[in-house]
Amino acid sequence: MSQNLENKVCLITGATNGIGEQSAKEINKMGAEIIFVARNEDKGNRLKEELYKDTGREATMILANLSSQNEVRGAAESFLAMEKPLDILLNNAGIMNRERSETVDGLEEVFSVNHLAYFTFTLMLAEKLKHTEGSRVVNVASGAHQFVKEMNFEENINKENIKLPKAAAPVGSYAAFKKVEKLLYISGQISIDEDGNLIKGKLGKDLKTEDGYKAAVRCALNIIAQAKNACNDDLSKIRSCVKLTGFVNSTDDFIEQPKVINGASDTIVKVFGDAGIHTRAAVSSNSLPLGVAVEVDAIFELN
Repeated sequence: MSQNLENKVCLITGATNGIGEQSAKEINKMGAEIIFVARNEDKGNRLKEELYKDTGREATMILANLSSQNEVRGAAESFLAMEKPLDILLNNAGIMNRERSETVDGLEEVFSVNHLAYFTFTLMLAEKLKHTEGSRVVNVASGAHQFVKEMNFEENINKENIKLPKAAAPVGSYAAFKKVEKLLYISGQISIDEDGNLIKGKLGKDLKTEDGYKAAVRCALNIIAQAKNACNDDLSKIRSCVKLTGFVNSTDDFIEQPKVINGASDTIVKVFGDAGIHTRAAVSSNSLPLGVAVEVDAIFELN
């Protein structure tokens, strides 16, 4: 990096501690105008004082908690409203939690701050960067993930007091599951209650949306049971849920199929956390095998 950054604008996240703070101080001494994002106003004001003491130039603080996607967007909009060029974007904000914590958006906090915030912030500032000649984006990362042990999805099952059913055997010339390279395909699992009885009926006629939701939960539990069986009782072999396809036995005028299949989606995410976030289709069907209310199949990615 050139030692002379006069007339350049540098925007830094995570500037009140560690690498971000030291970077702000050094870049400030090189002559750049410093604009930084901070979630703690007191720490931000302290940094402003130190930067001014070093060079006599005022730095600008944008207050935002980058664990919130709404505040990430707000921080980007605040910078854009200044109508300044953007020569250097230094994405440095990062956290490390010992226990799982979720953001206001319902996302795992470390993933939200250390990954999604970078993506959203840079995306919103991309046009400004493109129109600033010689601009640079610097993303600070960490190797701390190397020390993370395998995910223990069984802990989530116990925490949620979930009782998995016994994986049902196929009743035709097909397999309950099949592995193809790193993908695990689970055949459609129909709605069966905890006592082994079929959950039958048509949404919009015999059943309400909340009944369908509960039926979809049971489908998801059957999917997890099949996945566990496919992985020799070791769910840590699963890297992520790729896709769910849900079929809802419903009348022509019933339009809440997505709300019904949310029962399956919510259950998968409860067990697998962020690894359970998947793509999905929710399809209406005029009828389903044995008259059941819901059927869901799944695709998982394996480690």
